[in-house]
Amino acid sequence: MSRQLNILGSAGLDRLIQKQKAVIVKFTADWCGPCKTLKTHLDQEVSKGNGWIVAVVNVDESENKEICEKHVLQGVPQLHLYIDGKEVDRLNLEKLKEFVQKASAKY
Repeated sequence: MSRQLNILGSAGLDRLIQKQKAVIVKFTADWCGPCKTLKTHLDQEVSKGNGWIVAVVNVDESENKEICEKHVLQGVPQLHLYIDGKEVDRLNLEKLKEFVQKASAKY
């Protein structure tokens, strides 16, 4: 069963990334139309895996300004993939589907 966690603040995100085997960090905004479309597809894809953690970072929250600066966002939506505490990729929807298929077989 996958789960999504809303993140407020850099320390919480850093702890989550270090603690979990695999984390997808989704950068989003309430006003972003493509973010809403991505959410539907992301929910479908991660539901296929076992125990996925999706950390949701709303860029509009003032507590998340430091996170956004640290991760050098070019816009939203963005998906960053962390394995064993290290960023290994930035994903679009097609790369996400491919990764979930491979990782679900592996983990």
